[in-house]
Amino acid sequence: MGNRQGTRWRGKLPIPAHAHPLVRQLFEALNRERTTITELAARSGIQRKTISDWRYTRGPTVILLDAAFNALDRQLVVQRVRETPRYGLR
Repeated sequence: MGNRQGTRWRGKLPIPAHAHPLVRQLFEALNRERTTITELAARSGIQRKTISDWRYTRGPTVILLDAAFNALDRQLVVQRVRETPRYGLR
């Protein structure tokens, strides 16, 4: 029974519409790979409650989000979205 409880959310983790887009992408990846929050926590070294809280109560730090994506064999990437500088930055 314990094993069944641990896998009932496999592929079905709820993702609130108000969650940050990167958090949404993380949980979409978890659902696609049918990975549980508990498994991600074990692989990333991040507490399970911390990962779960990202959906509802608080956003992740960049360091923890990067660790979570790395545990799923992904990386965060920054890329330019426009050719013209914004706000006088070059």
